[in-house]
Amino acid sequence: MTASRSNRRALLGTLSVLILTAGASACERDGRSPHDASAAPGLQCPAGKHLDPDRLARLRALLEKSGGGRDLLRRAPEPLHACFGEVPVPAITTGGVFLLDSRLAEPESASRFAHLLHHAVEGMPGADIGDRSRPCSAIVDDALRSEAEAHALELQLRRELGVTGPSRTYPFEEAFWAAPAERRVPLLMEFFRAHPAGAEGVPGFVEAYGSRCEEMRRQGSPR
Repeated sequence: MTASRSNRRALLGTLSVLILTAGASACERDGRSPHDASAAPGLQCPAGKHLDPDRLARLRALLEKSGGGRDLLRRAPEPLHACFGEVPVPAITTGGVFLLDSRLAEPESASRFAHLLHHAVEGMPGADIGDRSRPCSAIVDDALRSEAEAHALELQLRRELGVTGPSRTYPFEEAFWAAPAERRVPLLMEFFRAHPAGAEGVPGFVEAYGSRCEEMRRQGSPR
């Protein structure tokens, strides 16, 4: 198997968790609702991950400093729970638990947290990927818009929170800030389309969402 094929398969696996919330939850809760406050003491993180309520509180406090972050917190399902550790690709589990990378500085982590909160609040990109009444191209377009909006929010938070020397860099940041505000989300969508297999740390959203849609239809999945 080539490295590119291996990376693509890993990306598809990651997206299947993020956009489809498929499979078993990485954090279990004694059978109780993931948003039941009484369940918090029973939450168990995956191996190598841990709860850190103080760090989560600090991330929330950083988001409160931003209008966009504050709005998401007001609309998010409560209580919010997160597991921290070495998480190369921050994600949301099927139980609604955020998996966040503890190696990131907190302003950068808060910006990425906002990205994931956007998906949780506005709807997971590709959640309708099994809707056979719509062509895969339309579903992919909607997913790209969702990804672009979440990335735009993340970039806004990075600037507002003074993220410098980030471990995550995006090749479209300079063009994003040079564009008028109304052109920024379309610009990101155009970048994703122009790089269907991904580029410089940006996943290949077009190939990943498109391949997943086609695969599910070949399998005859009802989802």
